[in-house]
Amino acid sequence: MIRLPSLKNLTYGVKEVIRRFPLVVLVAGLKAMLLNFLIESSSTTPAYALYIRLVLTLFLALPLFLSLHLVAERRQWSRSLLAAGAVGIGALLAL
Repeated sequence: MIRLPSLKNLTYGVKEVIRRFPLVVLVAGLKAMLLNFLIESSSTTPAYALYIRLVLTLFLALPLFLSLHLVAERRQWSRSLLAAGAVGIGALLAL
């Protein structure tokens, strides 16, 4: 029989994920909120097309930020270099 993890182990795991991948968690949360808003709203909302574009951009941002964090972790980059990479990805997505 499979044992479920305790609440203590789950909260520890969530804290570790947030500590290790903060930008990925932020992008995933934004994407979830926007998708929920799009599901609940009608397509006649004036900013509907803008929300669709934001969601599609966040779909691209999620794997980019994840790969940035993994590369920075493997090469032991400093926080400033990781921030510079995040700004570069943000600028790329803004275009």
